[in-house]
Amino acid sequence: AVQGVVNITVTADDGLSGLATAPAVTVTPNGGSAEAATFVDENPVGTFNYTWSVTSSTPNGQATINATATDKAGNTHAATAKTFNIKVDLAPAPLFTPEDARKWVAQV
Repeated sequence: AVQGVVNITVTADDGLSGLATAPAVTVTPNGGSAEAATFVDENPVGTFNYTWSVTSSTPNGQATINATATDKAGNTHAATAKTFNIKVDLAPAPLFTPEDARKWVAQV
C-alpha cells in the first residue's frame, strides 16, 4: 500500500445468538502499535467494511490486520491475522508520461 486509504472487508456471522456488534478491527503497522480501523458499514449482511489510512508518517514494512468478533452470548473469536506491505515513499506509476501524452494527442 502507498499513502491513501486501505479498504478492509471482514465477513462474520453467528447463526445461533447473532453478533453483539460489528467485529473489532485493528491494523498494526511495522514496529507500531495497533490502531483501530474505521467502521464504514455492513453491506451486504455479514460483510463489514472498514478503512484505515496510510499517511506519510506510517512506517514502511509489513502491517498486520486483526479482527475479533463477539456474539450476543459473549463468545469471542479472533480471525487469522492478515498482512500487507506498506511503502509510503513509493509514488504511483503515471498513466501517461508527458511524451506519451503528446503522442496520443498527435494521433487523434
